[in-house]
Amino acid sequence: MGNLKLSFLAVLSGTLLALMISFNSTLGFYTSAGFSSLMAHLVGFIGSYFLWLLIERKGYFPFSSKSPVYSYFGGCVGACIVIISNITVQSPIGLGGTVALSILGQISFSLVCDIFGYFGLPKRIINKYDLGQMFLVLFGTMIIIFG
Repeated sequence: MGNLKLSFLAVLSGTLLALMISFNSTLGFYTSAGFSSLMAHLVGFIGSYFLWLLIERKGYFPFSSKSPVYSYFGGCVGACIVIISNITVQSPIGLGGTVALSILGQISFSLVCDIFGYFGLPKRIINKYDLGQMFLVLFGTMIIIFG
């Protein structure tokens, strides 16, 4: 896949993430953060299962018994994200602040993973551009929340 196509998919992923947070926090407002998380993961499981049935024959979802044990716990992290997002979206920082802070957290943790090679990633030396992007996102986040 070309870089342009991959970049488009990454932007689409971020858009869907913001949409998901909005939907989940709306449900959480009317019910609870825990129920919203449960429903998000139940509906996600059912949707993923049917999607898997449709395209499994093309080999998009191969199973590997060599996957590290920690790689199966993404759903637990996702449940925490949904609950925390439900709480923060309903706060004064709102959806924009929640998404901006989430991106800041993702960039920060990604840089730590790159530096130390966590989760089997190759170690990478951080350069001035990496730090620059983190500070730009930090300042942009501060403008969204306090501006």
